[in-house]
Amino acid sequence: MKKYIGFIAALLSMILVTCSKSGTAPVLPPITQTGANTFGCKINGQVWVPNFPCYYASTGGTQLAYNISSVDSGSVLPIYFAILAGNFNGYKYGQSYFKIYCNNISGPVAYLRGLGNVADSLYLEFDATIDANGDFLQYGPAGNSAVFQITKLDTVNGIVSGIFNFNVYASGINGGVDSLSITEGRFDLRIGQYDYCSN
Repeated sequence: MKKYIGFIAALLSMILVTCSKSGTAPVLPPITQTGANTFGCKINGQVWVPNFPCYYASTGGTQLAYNISSVDSGSVLPIYFAILAGNFNGYKYGQSYFKIYCNNISGPVAYLRGLGNVADSLYLEFDATIDANGDFLQYGPAGNSAVFQITKLDTVNGIVSGIFNFNVYASGINGGVDSLSITEGRFDLRIGQYDYCSN
């Protein structure tokens, strides 16, 4: 009997350890400049990192997809920059996405040409499920206080890295305005086209 009690206790402790590992809170990736293919930030203080299971991504979700490539095949610069980062669990209630890309659809053509704050050259958007009914809001920055800083643009080794911080706003379901604070943002990407999902 003692043998069985010991076995059951060991089994229970293994289950508890497994559950606690699978339920661990997400952590921000470190700020690096090595082309580690990372992206993350905090939203109102809550860590947000891309996370879409591969089985779900096959139906249209994307964990991290981006296209960072030369605009002109005859030269290295300027560079087109587009990121789609998604999270299955997302912000609060469900799926959420960051959409960040060069704002070359309307107005003057804008591409990455070097280091510095390129927020004015980018379209920045955060889409999130905001309640248990599945209501979705599209958030965007207002004014010119956004920071999207390119800290490394290495066309020889194919690396684009940086940090970002900005506030975003959306017209609420009931006519109000909802706002989110995006802080401690960081990304470290390879020049090229990539598409990832979680195992």
